[in-house]
Amino acid sequence: MTHMEFVQHAGAIRIAIIAAIESYMAGNGLPFSKDDFVTQKETDLIQVGKEALFYGAAIVPEAVAAAAPGS
Repeated sequence: MTHMEFVQHAGAIRIAIIAAIESYMAGNGLPFSKDDFVTQKETDLIQVGKEALFYGAAIVPEAVAAAAPGS
């Protein structure tokens, strides 16, 4: 995976995280400003997306291999 592909995937994870937070807040009748949230947490969200992709890519194949028959 190229660095650019990695960054794009990390960005998609970031978008999914924001959407999940937004959905949770709306579902519980809580106010949520996506713009304010992103402005305040932009750096942290970018890092979370990168870490999720980096560590997830390392962990998921091991978990799948461990669950495979004959492991």
